Amino acid sequence: MLQFLLSNHGLSPKEAEVYLVLVRYGMSNAADIARKSNITRTLVYALIENLVQKGFIDKITRNRKTFFCAKEYDLFEKRAAQKLEESKELVETLRNIQIVENKPEIRMYSGLEGVEQMLNTMLDESKELEYILQIRQEAHFDFVDPKKIIGEFIEKRVKYRIPVRMLCSREFKKGVSYFDMKRNDKELREVKWVEEDELDVDCTTYVFGDSVAFISLGENLGGYIITNPNIANLNRRMFFALWNRLE
Repeated sequence: MLQFLLSNHGLSPKEAEVYLVLVRYGMSNAADIARKSNITRTLVYALIENLVQKGFIDKITRNRKTFFCAKEYDLFEKRAAQKLEESKELVETLRNIQIVENKPEIRMYSGLEGVEQMLNTMLDESKELEYILQIRQEAHFDFVDPKKIIGEFIEKRVKYRIPVRMLCSREFKKGVSYFDMKRNDKELREVKWVEEDELDVDCTTYVFGDSVAFISLGENLGGYIITNPNIANLNRRMFFALWNRLE
């Protein structure tokens, strides 16, 4: 039992035997330790050296002779307290790592140049995906030529062979002039229409991989991409909850 407890403090079975000899019989030389522990003297010297380095025993010289003795037993309490403190620090560090790992990455973009960069980033990160999900409402733009910015996006998306599934309001269908719905198959686009009051928002949302992108092409030109699996999965489930009940 004692050897098992000592092993929890880093002592091997043989080191524990040597240490217990010194506990039972007090200060002893190597020969006495070897005899009382039934361990060869050669091995005892090696074990003693290990125990000295680990801080469990002291080496004492008297009359040119070397003796050894066990240190005060409270060293185990001190070591246990130190291990407990180290364990607390380890747990806190692991928790912080988990928080960092789960913390969403947010990339912000502003202005026309930022939106174009955002769309290109989204395409680059979607090349290996089965499809992009898109919820679109905006049909009117204050500062942007939609035919240029969206047309280039569609051209690149088709070039990369990235399909898109779109949910659009019927108001968008009435007002938009830069989408030719007759080209849906060629432009890898599948669309379902939602009543205007069900999609009364002033932005476009994309879900791709572990990311969600929000783009405003109106007065506040810009957007941001949030990368986080939980957030992306939530938006993906919400998309399909609506998609699957539409014809």
